[in-house]
Amino acid sequence: MPDNSSKFNPNLNVDIPKWVNEAYFYPILKNDLPNFVKILNFTTIPATPPGENYTSLMMRIKMDIEMEDGFTQQQSYIMKTMLDDKKGGTFINTLNLFPKERLMYEAILPQLEGLYEEFGSKVKFAPKCHFIEDKSGRITLVLEDLLTKKFKNINRLKGFDMAHMKRVLEKLAEFHAASVILREKLGTFPKEFKNTYLPANYQKSKSYQARLNSYKAAMATWGLEDYEKYANMIPNADQYVSATMQCFSNTYPDEFKVLNHGDFWSSNIMLSYTSKNGHNDINQIRFVDFQMCKWGSPAMDLWELIICSVESNLRIRNFDIFLRLYHNHLLKCLKFL
Repeated sequence: MPDNSSKFNPNLNVDIPKWVNEAYFYPILKNDLPNFVKILNFTTIPATPPGENYTSLMMRIKMDIEMEDGFTQQQSYIMKTMLDDKKGGTFINTLNLFPKERLMYEAILPQLEGLYEEFGSKVKFAPKCHFIEDKSGRITLVLEDLLTKKFKNINRLKGFDMAHMKRVLEKLAEFHAASVILREKLGTFPKEFKNTYLPANYQKSKSYQARLNSYKAAMATWGLEDYEKYANMIPNADQYVSATMQCFSNTYPDEFKVLNHGDFWSSNIMLSYTSKNGHNDINQIRFVDFQMCKWGSPAMDLWELIICSVESNLRIRNFDIFLRLYHNHLLKCLKFL
């Protein structure tokens, strides 16, 4: 049976591990499709464009398969696995991103969705997880390919308009509300969701200084009268680390807290649409990439969403409206659950 040991896409600079082959997916297909007989064609391609993902290897697995009745059909999965050490995995894997995402798909997400199902409401937050493996420390997830259900991302450079923001904020409120109820049932979330990871000695690294120089260079082109005044207000590395750790700490026991997605921007939000009279209406929403989930203030997700993923002309003007939309739906969901 052929494998992918020699497959390489020079355009996207992605090596396909040799163990990602037909034999690996045979039991997965057999479990998903009892009438499955054999794989006729097996293709592996990168699932994300270059530069879109630095913490994992993501592949789209496309197969032509034969069924017991002799008919053929196409099957597609998203495969997400840990980086090899030579590809940066040594550092990335110290952040415990994959154990957290595995826990989300294995336990947390099914329970969050189950809370709504108890009251007769079918709510889905994420793609279906078909298979999880932890082999010799390498965690691999095989997920539903949302593209086959016509889900897609918006143009991240343009951002969400008001109609999209309303639906996304409502979906986020549903996710947060369920996490509050689940924590009441569990007593606490696992320790993986209490920690925030920042590279050791980050304040001494060149990374933040490079960003600082970039910000100041950009500000110098804006024509500000008091450029130096504002440039000097940008925190240095020590101030940034201190403020970040204070923001992400759970030192305020009476503060309202939720399970945050943790990386909540447009590239991790996929939408499907229905077309009516030439107009596309939002149908369903799914979140992806659950490696950064953290228990804390909902401001974490709200701030990132509004600052990073809203049309620029709406971001400040409608800031309070966004918070009100979220808050109203959050209360509605908490009462429902």
